[in-house]
Amino acid sequence: MKSIIEKLKGGDFRSIGNSNEVVEEVLNNPVLFDAVFKAMLNEDRLVRMRAADAVEKITRDHPEYLQPYKTDLIKHVAAVKQQEVRWHTAQMIHRLILTKEEKRTSAEILGNYTKAARPQSTWLCLSISICAPCKSISNAAANGIIARVIDLCWRAIRYQVRIHSRLRATSYW
Repeated sequence: MKSIIEKLKGGDFRSIGNSNEVVEEVLNNPVLFDAVFKAMLNEDRLVRMRAADAVEKITRDHPEYLQPYKTDLIKHVAAVKQQEVRWHTAQMIHRLILTKEEKRTSAEILGNYTKAARPQSTWLCLSISICAPCKSISNAAANGIIARVIDLCWRAIRYQVRIHSRLRATSYW
């Protein structure tokens, strides 16, 4: 029988591979959640991406699985620079029950995600995260993040318009 890590390996970044199979396995045997969570810090980018996808899907229905890992999520997983991991982390943070200090830290993390990443790759996941029932951050912090997301959306639109204009100008259309 393949390990969780083995199931998450292989292929390319355009595929979630066997992450849905891993989700089903964990839902049938919650003890495996620890291995999937730890895989978000694996040295293999593909494993990290697929593990983050699996953990996010598992915790949609079972947010309680994530609670014992909140410190690791906030301090270690959230620090991963890989955009695919960040997309899923942004969606998971609001599922946690946090202290006031952890809420502030989480708001900073989400805010930093909007500053560090390309707008085309970040605005959607942050919008989803903010629109979800948000127990973890204050209204003021959420408003700041929402304003940043709106700005990123406009930047993404302007970027797309520039690309299309250049293509038309060079007769590639």
